[in-house]
Amino acid sequence: MEKKRIFLFLLAVCLLALAVLAVILVYLLFYPGGVLALGLTAAALMAVVVLLLFCGLGTAAVVFTLLYDRPPGKLRRMFIRSALSLYPWAMKVGKLFGLSSRRMQASFIELNNRLVLTAKGRTPAKNILILLPHCLQKSDCPYKVANDIHLCRQCGGCDIGALKALAQRLGVGIAVVNGGTLARRQVAQLRPQAVVAVACERDLFSGIVDIRPVPVLGVGNRRPCGPCHNTRVDIGEVEAMVNYFLTGQTPILAEKNAAMHNQES
Repeated sequence: MEKKRIFLFLLAVCLLALAVLAVILVYLLFYPGGVLALGLTAAALMAVVVLLLFCGLGTAAVVFTLLYDRPPGKLRRMFIRSALSLYPWAMKVGKLFGLSSRRMQASFIELNNRLVLTAKGRTPAKNILILLPHCLQKSDCPYKVANDIHLCRQCGGCDIGALKALAQRLGVGIAVVNGGTLARRQVAQLRPQAVVAVACERDLFSGIVDIRPVPVLGVGNRRPCGPCHNTRVDIGEVEAMVNYFLTGQTPILAEKNAAMHNQES
């Protein structure tokens, strides 16, 4: 729960700042002899109040969903839009508290995953897509599988082969892409109803935002050789996430792995 609380805390601080700003604008609006133009102050106040209400409702809806394990419906979209509206300020607030961008993005991803996991719906295998980054492939492999995973010889030198076999066994789609633009293109072409995405925190965050409203379960990769080079992923966690979309049953294995990852970080 700790990771989820980080981003919720940052959103709460931003909402508090908006509330303070609204109070200041109300004071300036009714203060006799104010130095600011009445129309400008009123317009600014209206904009702040609208943003405060929208983001406040989105954040409150998320908290309600997490507390009572209710299906989010359109609440997930409201949360993502709210988070996106406040994201630049949330990141600045987080830096004031000494939080890294990676940690804040990981918190957002975990919140998103929790919301998706409360829906408990079933998706046909043909409409599920596993989306992988090219850095999972071993850098010296002569068969470049980006955009064509069928070139993979499944030699066992990296996790691509095992993930390809997993997709074939479960009957779901799978694709390897070079970056965010190509990932969005794959989603637009294949039109999946659900996505299990593997990437670093930064790419997962942008991917979840970019391909909404398609539900995305994000699985963070492991970087023993540094960013974007010979990365790895827990195959069991990916399988558990795919099985969730297939069956609607919460992936216990994924939760255990996430807890272990939290302890390591």
